[in-house]
Amino acid sequence: MQYTRRKNGKATLLPVLPELQVFLAARDIRRADGLIAIRDDGSPWETEKDMQTRVSHWLRERERDGKIGAGTTLHGLRVSYAAWWKRNGASDEEVARLIGDKSIAMGTHYTRHVEDEVSIARAFNRLGKDGA
Repeated sequence: MQYTRRKNGKATLLPVLPELQVFLAARDIRRADGLIAIRDDGSPWETEKDMQTRVSHWLRERERDGKIGAGTTLHGLRVSYAAWWKRNGASDEEVARLIGDKSIAMGTHYTRHVEDEVSIARAFNRLGKDGA
């Protein structure tokens, strides 16, 4: 699947897990405009902001249901996605590409807390090896 970020015009390719392939195939989503983030009636969202607002409301409902942690946001999910890749060996450049950014600096920005975690763990591990 490929999407183009409106913010920077960058096309990003994302492999589609088999489960999502089955889900999309069951809905026979083959649109000439390529939209897959559509309303349940198949119509496109009026605006991106409208979709983001509805997703945010859905997240609050899942939070109230106890299905997700408090304060989960779309931005937080983006940061978590980037951090997961960084923790699993992706470089800052790869992270930037995975989140659809042109700038390696954005890969660094989204994963700076992971670098902090690594540095702190390294310091504590050194302390433990010295017997102090």
